This record gives sequence, structure tokens and C-alpha cells, in this order.
Amino acid sequence: SYIYSAKENQEVLAIRKKYMPQEETKLEELKRLDSLVQNSGVMEALIVGILGCLMFGRGMCLAMQVLGSGMVNPKVLEMCGIDPNEAEDQVSEEEIEAAWASLDPDFIKTLEMAAENIRQFHQLQVHQDFRLEKEGGIVMGQRYTPIEKVGICVPCTPVAFPSTVLMNVIPAKIAGCRQIVMVTPPGKDGKVNPAILAAADVAGVDRIFKVGGAQAIAALAYGTESVPKVDKIVGPGNAFVAEAKKQVYGLVSIDMIAGPSEILIVADGATNPRHAAADLLSQ
Repeated sequence: SYIYSAKENQEVLAIRKKYMPQEETKLEELKRLDSLVQNSGVMEALIVGILGCLMFGRGMCLAMQVLGSGMVNPKVLEMCGIDPNEAEDQVSEEEIEAAWASLDPDFIKTLEMAAENIRQFHQLQVHQDFRLEKEGGIVMGQRYTPIEKVGICVPCTPVAFPSTVLMNVIPAKIAGCRQIVMVTPPGKDGKVNPAILAAADVAGVDRIFKVGGAQAIAALAYGTESVPKVDKIVGPGNAFVAEAKKQVYGLVSIDMIAGPSEILIVADGATNPRHAAADLLSQ
């Protein structure tokens, strides 16, 4: 994220006016931005993308749609802290086993208990098909068909959110979704947070890829050589993720375009301050 002074804003607007023609096809638009990255510098191209109503979310989706993930400029990935050689790597069974081994037994017990509570609740929500035959050969009914492939976006800031995994994946499994693909960004060491991997294993995720942000949304929406195209994308994210979901809506279904999280604690003198603090820290 960049914050510009008034003078810098004028410079940015001048760049936009210089490089943003009014009428332009998607392919022409992407070629121009890619050319800017290579010839005019990464920063100027990013400025053009943001102030040209592209944002990074739309720019990455555009790149996936027109060129495919294999041709996204490596400089864009590097700018996001992603090793182009390791982008979209699938998490292995060995990594999941190592994640389990690194976790505290009390956390594992809590994780499994939470998963079972969520599972019991959502099992009561399952709808039943029905068929009603009336006189004269009239047949009425209702049939529920689960979504074939679902993509779960799980953010990983300095704080991990295993609850996001459980609350998105378990209902999908109960509904009968045949394939659940999870995307989550790795740390600088190239590894996914072990709590996230354990939660995914408990919930029943089929495939996990080390990719996050707008590029993860684009990968799920358009499909790549490694990440399969899904029918619906769910899960939280930052402003760029929200913009990317907005751009691909219609091509795929999404849950919602979420805003910032807010939480209010109502407490009195009898409230355990540790409990109140824990609720605040949850967001």
C-alpha cells in the first residue's frame, strides 16, 4: 500500500492521463501494463493500474483471463513477495503431517471439538428433496444439487485463522460438494501456517495451494496449470481480494464482497476481563 502526498497525486494523475486511453480492449490494456512493468519501471505501472480503475485485484484477474497464469509477469509476483518459481505450489501430505506434529495437543483437542460442534450444527440445516404427485399426472417437487467445486480463500496475516477454514469447509462438505480447493499464502519461509493446515485436514479440504491475495482469486476463477477452476469462491480477504472477487463475479459465484470487520464488546463489572480481551483479539 502506498500513501501519496498532494504533489505525488498530481504526478500520478499525469501518468494516468499519459497512459490510459479511453477506449481499449482487454488484451491491449494488459499488453500496455506489462510493457510498463518491463520498460518504465514497476512502480509507475502499479500507479497506472491503481488509478486507472484497475486496482491490483482487476489487474491480476485480467492477466489470468487474457494470458494465463504462466505468462503473468514475474515482477508482479515478486512485488507481492511471491517467489515466481514457487507460486501455486500444492501442499504435500508430508507438510500436513509435519504441521500436526508441530502443534500443541491442547490446540489440537480444541480444534477437533470446534469442528465437531460446527458439523453438528450444519447437519441440521441439510435440506431434503421431495416429490409430490397430484391428480391428472401432475408431479411437483424440489431437488437440491450441491455445487461441484468450491474454492476457499484463507488469509494468513501475522495471525492465523483456522476458524475460517472450519466454518467455510465443513458446511460445504456436509452439502455434498465434490471438490474443495483451499488457497492460502505461505510465509517467507515458503511454509503454510501449521494451524491452517491442521484445520484443513480436519475439515476435509481436498487440495491446498500456496497462493493468496488477488492472484489466488483469479487462479480459482479462471483456472491455471495447477489450480483448478471452481464454481464458487468464498472466504475473507483484504481490499484487493474483495476487488478481485467483484471482478470475477458472474464467471463464478462468490459469497459476498465483505467490508472491514468490526466487533463490539458489551461488558460490566462482573465480566471476566480475559474473556473480553480474547473476544477483542479475535478480530
